[in-house]
Amino acid sequence: AILICVVYGTNFEAARISPKTKETFEAGGAVLFVFIGLLGIAWGGGFLANLSGPFSAGTPGSLFSGGNMLLLNLAVGMKVGAGLSSIFYTMIKILELEDDSWPS
Repeated sequence: AILICVVYGTNFEAARISPKTKETFEAGGAVLFVFIGLLGIAWGGGFLANLSGPFSAGTPGSLFSGGNMLLLNLAVGMKVGAGLSSIFYTMIKILELEDDSWPS
């Protein structure tokens, strides 16, 4: 979303990905992270425990051998990406407002 904003401008970016959608993705990433953590407790381990089950540890060295680490990274990526995009969009909008109020 940041690249879209830089290339096409904030109005185009806001029309494609609304700030509300970014907030939803950010909240979804946090909820997904906590949910995966609680699954560890539900399976008899600790919070964020990498237990066997649907997310087994797999064969060491294979692509999907990280257990639930892939899902945790996706959740963190959603949260961080949407958060940074929202912060960038807010900063650009503030700069646009300040630029409009500047006497010409």
